[in-house]
Amino acid sequence: MSNFPTLETPRLRLREIVAADAPALFAIHSDADAMRWFGTEPLTELAQAEAMVNIFAAWRTRANPGTRWGIERKADGQLVGSCGLFRWDRSWQSCAIGYELGKAAWGSGLMLEALNAALSWGFEHMGLNRVQAQVHPDNAASLGVLRRLGFVQEGHQREAGFWLGRHHDLQMLALLKRDWLAGEPQDPQRMAVRAELLAIQPLDEFEREHRADALAWVNSGAELCRREKPATPPKHLISYVAVISGQHLLLVDHKGAQRWLPAGGHVEPGEHPRDTVRRELQEELGFAPCHPIAAPLMVTRTETVGLTPGHTDVSLWYVVHAPRDQAIRFDRGEFHGVRWFSFDELPLERSDPQLARFVAKQAKSML
Repeated sequence: MSNFPTLETPRLRLREIVAADAPALFAIHSDADAMRWFGTEPLTELAQAEAMVNIFAAWRTRANPGTRWGIERKADGQLVGSCGLFRWDRSWQSCAIGYELGKAAWGSGLMLEALNAALSWGFEHMGLNRVQAQVHPDNAASLGVLRRLGFVQEGHQREAGFWLGRHHDLQMLALLKRDWLAGEPQDPQRMAVRAELLAIQPLDEFEREHRADALAWVNSGAELCRREKPATPPKHLISYVAVISGQHLLLVDHKGAQRWLPAGGHVEPGEHPRDTVRRELQEELGFAPCHPIAAPLMVTRTETVGLTPGHTDVSLWYVVHAPRDQAIRFDRGEFHGVRWFSFDELPLERSDPQLARFVAKQAKSML
């Protein structure tokens, strides 16, 4: 292999690991908790991470080369982990897959997004028929990611690994090309939206029905994002940005909807819904979130009213915390104004019909 294959997903850039990445690799690989199931001893010196960079680079020069990507988060340029395809057997059209993610990025769906891109590239460019993985039986998070990608457990290997002074059993899983191609669409944005929906714990049967409808819509292969204004396709994805300060919620007086609503807007094609939150917050209110965006708190399906009625918004409700004295520069072309409302004085008669349920769920989540 010659030129390194840089891959892009909605939230990530999978790129070559270079010497400047050694400190970030050391931070990840020296964390004993994060490395508990990785299969090697935690690093103790920066020089070991520098040697690791050279090892990954050497993979590319072998007769049957491997590729190890650094997983860079686009939002901040941070290297949060790595993943790779290695032990490539050209004649058997097979290889192994390995990966690790820094603890600060756990639970965000980033590894699912990264492996989806790596596997797509491997099946297309390496002529692979089979990709296999060895995982510790207690590594539930890793097993879950692989199963969501279509890997099937094929066996239990007794004492197949040795690290941290003892032997470990491993589970063997594999993914075949025909299963990959026959599976659900592997569009990174669709997978990201599905992961966001699965992260939501429904408040009640009403929300459970809304989430089930949204998942069926995502899994159907239908278009998720608005292509043309005002409402094509007639059902599309929205990221609501509920800006909260204690017992107060910031609402915008929306000209088009003719309602007081949380900030937010349409998710663009290829965009992760959390990136929509960051973009809309900056465009509509003029400030950036001061903390990482967590999974959405709620999902709703709403028939629209106002100046563009008659289409369906599938809305992911995200929470952003900000002080009430936060400087705000709102979009005067879109809003009449903005206002902080206490939870007990919300203009429910002139807002999203699910706003009261959102506030109730937010209060419950703080208990």
